Amino acid sequence: MRRRHFIMLLGAAVAVKPEPAYPQAKKVHRLAIASPVEPTENLTTTGHLRGFFERMHALGHVEGRNLVVERYSAEGRIEQFAGMAREVVRSAPDAILTWSTPLTREFKQATNRIPIVSFTADPVGSGLVASQARPGGNITGVGSEPAGPSLIVKRATILKEAVPGAARVGFLAFSPATGPGADQFWAYLRESLREIGLTLIGASLSQPRDENELRDAMKTLMDQGVELLIISDSPYARQHHRLIVALANQAGIPALYPFREFFEAGGLFAYAIDLHETFRGTADQIDQIFSGVDPGIIPIRQPTRFEFLINLRTARAIGLTIPATLLAQANEVID
Repeated sequence: MRRRHFIMLLGAAVAVKPEPAYPQAKKVHRLAIASPVEPTENLTTTGHLRGFFERMHALGHVEGRNLVVERYSAEGRIEQFAGMAREVVRSAPDAILTWSTPLTREFKQATNRIPIVSFTADPVGSGLVASQARPGGNITGVGSEPAGPSLIVKRATILKEAVPGAARVGFLAFSPATGPGADQFWAYLRESLREIGLTLIGASLSQPRDENELRDAMKTLMDQGVELLIISDSPYARQHHRLIVALANQAGIPALYPFREFFEAGGLFAYAIDLHETFRGTADQIDQIFSGVDPGIIPIRQPTRFEFLINLRTARAIGLTIPATLLAQANEVID
């Protein structure tokens, strides 16, 4: 491992049993995985990448046999994105797998040649690609829009059903909700929530540098009398998921989270994109690129599977009774 402005870990060879039951790729390919947040040691075991590597294995791309994986992380330091992107590009991998709009934008600046597969919010609206069907250039992947703001409204609707008398919902927003298009984002969200009887109370963080900044943002929401809480879909939120859950539970605020990790850390609700399945799809896109397909003609995928998760232990702890109608909709319940 070596440290500069980021950490890189080169995937080492591993023993593989002979005669595998998957097709044999003829060429050894090099893949760079670049994370905005997760440490390099987690870039195999973390949930969404487990799905990715399972699918890559099924497609015949096996790390240590015919696939070299170089792992990079900015460890949540957005000021390191540009330097990390330039270093990855200098290493000249056959493809780059990454996520987050700001980091993908740095890769777009760093190269127009190396294929990039990325999971971002609104890749068309943010200018990363020309269109969903035919992205053009060297970037393809997964785009969470047009689900973004409407997905937040869906989450608020679930919370409103759980607590019908609530009127004030807090939304802890990280970038991209503070970046380009932020005014339109907030206006749409405010009006949509008003239509279901909720007043939006927002707190924005471009990137929390320490726990105290995050605690202050959560306190700001609580001081404004929020009765419900939603957290934005952001790698930075995932970086601080345990603290966010702890603060919401301590305040007794019913909260709905964007990723399974929050639920597993004791979060009340999660309505989450199934990242395991989504990243299996990115493996198919990487496979196409390794086969010589131009990334500019590989369509941007949309998330198609969501998980609704309910933690009854947390509900009891904060004195909330979950309606049977919501329990019937859940994919998983912890009791």
